Amino acid sequence: MNTLFVVDDERAFADFVVKVATTAGYEATACDSVVALRREMEGGWPSVLVLDLQMPETDGIELLRELGEQRCPSKVVLISGMDERVLDAAYRLGSEFRLVMAGAARQP
Repeated sequence: MNTLFVVDDERAFADFVVKVATTAGYEATACDSVVALRREMEGGWPSVLVLDLQMPETDGIELLRELGEQRCPSKVVLISGMDERVLDAAYRLGSEFRLVMAGAARQP
């Protein structure tokens, strides 16, 4: 089964992503913090990881670096309300960290 974890401190948005992913056939889990994400990943890597770049306790770039160091095999999709240039730069950094970058989108 394809799995998806979404990490976003805005619970309503995370729940929306879970609903869409479930409709698309994924077993989806919402994490409202990086701590919760790490706990979920103890059970294994998801097929897809949707990451908000703006989390209260961890910088999104640091999380990308950490995932790269752990050789995360998941497809990574970035989401953020930040400027498009910041999102594009984070996407490129994810690739440099040898992550499988699958997309990026601005949050409304």
